[in-house]
Amino acid sequence: LYVESILQKGETAEASSLAQRLVNAQPKNVDMILEQARIFEEFSSKKDEAIQAYTKAASVAQSPDQKDWLKKKIEFLKTNKNSQISMNNVGG
Repeated sequence: LYVESILQKGETAEASSLAQRLVNAQPKNVDMILEQARIFEEFSSKKDEAIQAYTKAASVAQSPDQKDWLKKKIEFLKTNKNSQISMNNVGG
């Protein structure tokens, strides 16, 4: 939540840095990896970094549904480099 509050203030670089430190501290925390990927995708427009983070999240995710969503997300970003998609837009 703290990372999100930093983002809401428009401090993307600070939020990205904090997310990276949290991912480094807990490399198997899927939620934190997803937050980092979202920052790359939605706030920094760094699609390649977002794909890497979503791929990392997929490798540590435990839920089959989450793994499936991540697979679709990664494929979407690879084929639509100028677009973004969020969990809120999937499965409408």
